[in-house]
Amino acid sequence: MGKHPVLKRIKKHEETLISIRRHLHRHPELSNQEENTAAYVAEMLHNLDLKVQTHISPGHGVTGLLDVGAKRTVAIRSDMDALPILEARESSYRSQNEGVMHACGHDCHMTIALGAALVFTEMRDQLAANIKFIFQPAEELPPGGARFMIEEGVLQNPPVEAVFGYHMDPFIPVGQIGIKDGALMANADYFYITIYAEGGHAAYPHRGQDGVLIGSMVVQALQNITSREIEATRPAVVSIGEFKAGDAPNVLAHKVEMSGTARSFDDEVRVQIPQRIDNILKHLTSMMGASYEFQYHEGYPAVDLNPQINQYVRSAVRDVLGEDALLELTVPKMGGEDLGYFLREVPGTMLRVGVYNPDKDCIYPLHHPRFDVDENSLLYGTATLIQSILNYVHDRR
Repeated sequence: MGKHPVLKRIKKHEETLISIRRHLHRHPELSNQEENTAAYVAEMLHNLDLKVQTHISPGHGVTGLLDVGAKRTVAIRSDMDALPILEARESSYRSQNEGVMHACGHDCHMTIALGAALVFTEMRDQLAANIKFIFQPAEELPPGGARFMIEEGVLQNPPVEAVFGYHMDPFIPVGQIGIKDGALMANADYFYITIYAEGGHAAYPHRGQDGVLIGSMVVQALQNITSREIEATRPAVVSIGEFKAGDAPNVLAHKVEMSGTARSFDDEVRVQIPQRIDNILKHLTSMMGASYEFQYHEGYPAVDLNPQINQYVRSAVRDVLGEDALLELTVPKMGGEDLGYFLREVPGTMLRVGVYNPDKDCIYPLHHPRFDVDENSLLYGTATLIQSILNYVHDRR
């Protein structure tokens, strides 16, 4: 590790990458509030003499186009937003925006994209395709930013033929890159249920209707969908995360509100789940003499990775970091990611960049208040991303 020319090239910019990452980490901004972050990114792209577009829907989207006059264009996508988390870790680059933290690695994602822009600009005479850098707001807050940027034409002018994404992964050791063909992350949908009952005195339940009992029956019945109605080889999850009912210990609840999420990979299953939730609600509330309201919102689509593009990534990992650095992932994740919107438009991939290093206390999961990365991952992730794109572009000339 360390002899590959792309890794050597990015190594020269190590201090710059770390400086960028730490600046972004100090100044996190929540979804749809990434004004200063977007301005910082745009300035960096302007300094590299890229064609920059700002204020892309839903408001803070930024793109930079490295136009080398080629007929083909590939894109690198990075998200920008942070999370409403109070950072618990003390460091020189601790968040200065109290209660907001880059706990999902988006500061690193932006750094890798900017590092790639820096190196590709130096190599522009060697490129057989234009490179479009997409900086997307609001990944953490559905409906997200990807869909709106696509609707505004971010994959056009010039038309993009492939998208390269990536994500920091605290379960993969630093120096390794994870890759998986096909489904990597799930469809992520959300639903909201309100049950209306008569209520009554808790001492005389036979004279009223118990909303909590009805709601509990619904929660239990929903688990039958994934355990008894969907084939076991088609992964799916239905979970209730919120349940609100009642105002006093001696009063039967007349209203129950609950919300939850449904995850799946199969589009048929994605359609089946809300139909079955509505059917369960209809029959249970009818049986108990209650009524209901049901709202279901399709969220981020599944992240499905292109096997052919992944072959270029595998080759890049082996060449840049060595054979042992390639980690073949076998189990998809039930989490959601709006990169899926891009991958429904054009083929692409998502590298999982290892950041785990217990010697540096980089052991905490994403969205944890003590999450941090081994910053060597910035070099490895950037170099692998660059070489993956070079492999793809030059092989398809």
